[in-house]
Amino acid sequence: MTARGEERAVLCIVDDPATTRLLERVVARARLRVIAVRQGSLGLELAREHAPALVVVALDLVDLAGESVLRRLGVDPETAAIPVIVLSEDEDARLRRRMLRAGARDVFALPLDVAAFEAVLATFAPPRGDEHPAG
Repeated sequence: MTARGEERAVLCIVDDPATTRLLERVVARARLRVIAVRQGSLGLELAREHAPALVVVALDLVDLAGESVLRRLGVDPETAAIPVIVLSEDEDARLRRRMLRAGARDVFALPLDVAAFEAVLATFAPPRGDEHPAG
């Protein structure tokens, strides 16, 4: 449960439908709830509202640059402690260093290395046996 009493969630701020579908499948396998949005501005609102365990943000969004979303999350007292993973179409080492300096926990190039991403997600998943009982 999060501090606000909700199940652990991953907020995915990604405007590419194929990437969003992939993230939804991978996050669900980690026993985490997915909140998926396409706009950075809406993502910022939902991060404050839901206090997710993790935010995944693409650098290229329809309304805000992902880097701007990352920086805004980092300076907002309500969201500053939420870890952020950045998704980038570019594997440039300078970009990676810039995102890490800006507060990203990690940077993944697209197409996504699913195994590596799952390893990171595992650190946010509920412990085995912590699933909700049936009925």
